Amino acid sequence: MEPNTIADYQEYLESVVYFPIEYDENYPVYYFEYTQRTFNHKKMHYHNGFEIGVCLEGEGIFLVKNKVYPFRKGCVTFISSSQPHIAQSPNEFPSRWKYLTIDWEKLFGQKEIQVNRNVIWNEEMARLVEIIYAEAERHDESSVAVITHLLNALILKFLRCEGEAELDEAPAAKVIDPKIYASIKYILNHYGERLSVKDLAAESNYSVNYFRKLFTEQTGVTPLNYITNIRLRMAAILLRSSDRTIVDVAEACGFNSLSSFNRCFRDQYGTTPAQWRKQW
Repeated sequence: MEPNTIADYQEYLESVVYFPIEYDENYPVYYFEYTQRTFNHKKMHYHNGFEIGVCLEGEGIFLVKNKVYPFRKGCVTFISSSQPHIAQSPNEFPSRWKYLTIDWEKLFGQKEIQVNRNVIWNEEMARLVEIIYAEAERHDESSVAVITHLLNALILKFLRCEGEAELDEAPAAKVIDPKIYASIKYILNHYGERLSVKDLAAESNYSVNYFRKLFTEQTGVTPLNYITNIRLRMAAILLRSSDRTIVDVAEACGFNSLSSFNRCFRDQYGTTPAQWRKQW
């Protein structure tokens, strides 16, 4: 059954599905392209392999265990085999990905590394992932050797970036309290509906003041600002990817009035929704 309340999401997120990868004999690399939409019913999952992805188009959020990352075109993801994860993009503007899953120990002959930072914006690394993907598609006698050398370069770049204090525009992920985490997931799937901080706090069995304080500490913004930011992000995507009227976009993203939507959008993006649409 699809989760509809914060309590549902708390219970729902505790259940993680194992999706095993079936590697071809003597070819420890699995590759696939994927179109990511919003899946309210889909559970977090993990694989028997180290997963590397590159976002080719679109944007959204990536949940990795108890961390929440935004993503957009050009980001690269690194997920250890033991890390449950799931991505979400708006249905009206899905994201496109190329993924590689590797049998680390078979490919490198050593124990798989554990990842602390899962999403990085880096154009050079994104291009390198696409080169590795193209080599994986060749699937000839020399492919494994070439892929191994290229992956070594990619992983070394990743480890260098992972230790840096600032990574391009990528914000540091937060370790999220399970109830706050469930609230975030709920907001992301119900941003078009009526949402109140009071209701979110009650569903989490926290007082409004404690919920607001904890949410702000762990996300860097208040719950109300977080809801507004998600609504504006989704509205910006709809404006440039659909022909829906501005009124329809405002309503679909949870704004009660066109004037409120216009004001919030201008504050966030420095331009009106109509002007924003003309830029694309």
